[in-house]
Parts: sequence; C-alpha cells; structure tokens
Amino acid sequence: MKEYKYILLDLDGTITDPMIGITRCVEYALNHFGIQVNDLRELCPFIGPPLLDSFRDFYHFTDEQAKEATEKYRERFADTGIYENKLYDGMKDFLEEATRQGRILMLALPPFALQNMFQSFFVTAEKPHLGFYFTVGAGCTNMVLDVLLVGILHWSVEGAAIATMLSQVVGGLLPVFYFLNRNNTSLLHLCRPQFEGGVLLKACVNGSSELMTNLSMSLVNILYNYQLLRFAGEDGVAAYGVIMYASFLFVAVFVGYAVGSAPIVSYHYGANNRKEVNNLYRKSLKLIGVVAVGMTIGSMFIIPHVARFFVGYDENLLILTTRAFRLYGLSFLIMGFNVYASSFFTALGDGVTSALISFLRTLLFQVAAVLLLPLLLGIDGIWLAVTAAELAALLVSIGLFITRDQQFHYRKAE
Repeated sequence: MKEYKYILLDLDGTITDPMIGITRCVEYALNHFGIQVNDLRELCPFIGPPLLDSFRDFYHFTDEQAKEATEKYRERFADTGIYENKLYDGMKDFLEEATRQGRILMLALPPFALQNMFQSFFVTAEKPHLGFYFTVGAGCTNMVLDVLLVGILHWSVEGAAIATMLSQVVGGLLPVFYFLNRNNTSLLHLCRPQFEGGVLLKACVNGSSELMTNLSMSLVNILYNYQLLRFAGEDGVAAYGVIMYASFLFVAVFVGYAVGSAPIVSYHYGANNRKEVNNLYRKSLKLIGVVAVGMTIGSMFIIPHVARFFVGYDENLLILTTRAFRLYGLSFLIMGFNVYASSFFTALGDGVTSALISFLRTLLFQVAAVLLLPLLLGIDGIWLAVTAAELAALLVSIGLFITRDQQFHYRKAE
C-alpha cells in the first residue's frame, strides 16, 4: 500500500458515500416540477457543483426555478437526505487506525494542560521570557522529532503523534523542575501540596467563564451553520468557515493580552496594591481601544486578500465571503473590551461575574442575534450577529465595571 505524508479528511465523498442522499433530494426537487427520474445515477453530476448552477445547466431552469428547486432539495436533505450515506469500503479499518494513533495524542493532554498553566505561573513570577523560551523549545522539539521520526525513521502518522506528545513534555514537564528549584529568583515555587477543598472550589468557579466560552462555541457554531444553510446554502457555510479561520488571527490578539495580563492583575490585587491595579485597568482599556480601531481598519483592507486565498476559485463565493467578513469584522471594535472584562474579573477572583459576561456574549446574546437579525436583515443579519452580541455584552461589561468597583476599588488609585 502506498504511503502518503498528509491525509486531509472530509465527510461526504471522502469517508462516506453521499450518492443516495444527494440524488434522492435532487429527485425530490425535480418531482416538484413534474420531472420524473428513472435512474438515480443520472443525477450523479449534481454531486459536487453548486446546486443552483446544476439545476440551470442540466435542466435549463430559470434563476427563479433553480432557487425554488434548491429550496425543495434542502427541505428533504435537512431531515432525511443528510443521513442517507454509508462508509466507503476500508474506511472502518482506517478510522480504527486513526483512533489508535489519536490515543497517543491523548497522552499529550496532561503535559499540554501543564504547559498552559505554567505560562500563567511564569507571568505571575515575573518571568514571562522563560514561558516564551519553553514554548519555543517545545515547538522546536516537535519539528526536530517530526524530521527524525517521520522523515528518517518513516514512522508515518504515528511518528508525528509521538513527536507532538514528546514536545508537550518539554513545555509541560520541564518547568516543574524550575519551580521546584528554590535557588532561583522566581516569586513562585512549588511546595508540598495540601488539600484545600474551598480553594479548589473557588478556582473552579473562577474558571467557569472559560468553561462557558468553550461550551458555547460548539453550540453557537451549530446554530450558525443551520441558519446559513437556510439563508445562503453551502456557500454560506463555506464563507463562515473562512471567517472562523481568519478571524482567529485578530481575536488571538485580544485573548493573548487578556490571558497575559490577568496574572499580573491578580498578583497586585492579592498584594493589595490598588494603585497598580488601577494603572493596569486604565492603560489596558486605552490600549485595547487603540488596537481595536487599528485592527478593524486594517482588517477591511486585508479581508479581500484573505478571502481570495481561500475561495478565489469561485467569484460568487468570493464576493459573499468578502462582504460577510467585513460585516463580521465590525465586531473587532468591541470584542476586545468584553474579552478583557471577563479576564479582569477572573483575575480579581470574581468568577461569577466573569462567567456572566462569557455566558451572555458567547451564548445568550449570540443565539438571540443569529435567530432574530436574519428575520430583519436577511443573510447580513447572520454576519452582524456577532457584532450585535458583542455590543449588548459591552453594555453589560460597562455596567459591571461600574457596579463591581464598589467591592474591588480598581477605578481609582488609592
């Protein structure tokens, strides 16, 4: 069997054969127009190309007829056609092998979690450069082991999995020895553990905002895809995929700053240094405002090039993605303040307030916006849903910044 260096997996047409589901849905749409089909194999050319083009090209439908036929297709596909597929021959064995190799990666999860935890420790210990060194070291270890295990020893995908696991050991376990060493200048050191249930419970509550954010992402993405299929079809889902990939480059700036500054806020608040907490609070909001404006303006110029890189093969999809991304990009003006607000309250030990902001901005407001705005604005309402949700969350964040100051006293230097 020929070995491949990279395998990219899709579902329809790759893992499963969607022929029956797609052709029966096309037949259902054609029957709506009184057209009978004797052999479903005649409809196989519909698999792959955009439905609108296929109805126009193969049955000479007008634009209105093609649109109506596509809606009838989706009517059946949403409830029935999507499930009418089967695994290709040999795919079951392949998936079992992939699962086995995935288990190797699962072994990397504990050191991966430790690596993320130690990044916060290094910032709190006023040694952020060491966190950077360990992260770079882990990445370099991964690259070297990939060359050795995959390129030289030909261990294929399993070798890549082992390389990833060992690289996480570098970033997640080696810092343990640094914090165990009491002869260094770190402000933090590991000591003999003692079980304190109250502290652990408070930590869990304090981190509930991050939990809520991650849970909400899956649910909201499902809802977005559902709405996009209704209002824009497969092209809408494709455009949304591009936006999710590209927007992370912008969102990561806000998340990175919020995560990086949180341990510093927490440290000074714990040390009762209210003046420095106030300084961090004021300067962070100013910095986020400047960066948000710059990123939003910059994104408007960058977006067409990013969209062309991903979907330049289809002019209509390119136009849709560019417009969608520009509307979505308006959220960059607001998003940073909400991300920082949630992280800031987590740093102060107010996990409930932090979780409230995360729950509202990532779940409640987004669900409401993506369901209601399309009724008023059509497809544009879906692209503006994030901006509307962030705007509503910003009002909540401002209110909480004002009211919670009565307890934490961060708005005025003392």
